[in-house]
Amino acid sequence: MTHHDETRALSALISAGQIAMVTTADPTGLAARPVTCVEATETTLSFLVDRTADWVEPIGPEGTTVAVSFADSRENTYICVSGTARVLPDSAVVGRLWNPAAKAFFDGPEDPHVAALQVAVESGQWWDGPSGRLRQALALVRAAVSDGSDMVGEQGSLDVPGR
Repeated sequence: MTHHDETRALSALISAGQIAMVTTADPTGLAARPVTCVEATETTLSFLVDRTADWVEPIGPEGTTVAVSFADSRENTYICVSGTARVLPDSAVVGRLWNPAAKAFFDGPEDPHVAALQVAVESGQWWDGPSGRLRQALALVRAAVSDGSDMVGEQGSLDVPGR
């Protein structure tokens, strides 16, 4: 994999509707669960969550450190960020983030269980390899017959303004 000093903006790598794995600490160690990203800006990821869920309650408004990862195996792109997550029960924020897909999990933006989980991104990395099954297979064959030092793909860090 080729390492570049290239940085990319979070909002250029992630779009609303992508499924993320949000990792938090719990009494047994680390735990991850899938959550749909409803908004990605240059510095923040936003999700709609059930504020009464076992993993959400400990986060609260004071915040906690989390890791958030995204994987798109079809495009062969991967992103992992770390930051501070906060639960915001603010109805104005929930209303702004509300979308038709959220109806599958909540009665509406006024549902007393729905809250916004916002992650203030502090750092992250991205990986980008050849997309398509044929291109991926060719890259693996090329790496297998060489010393592997020229694995096809790129990686870099996220450009997080203010960080």
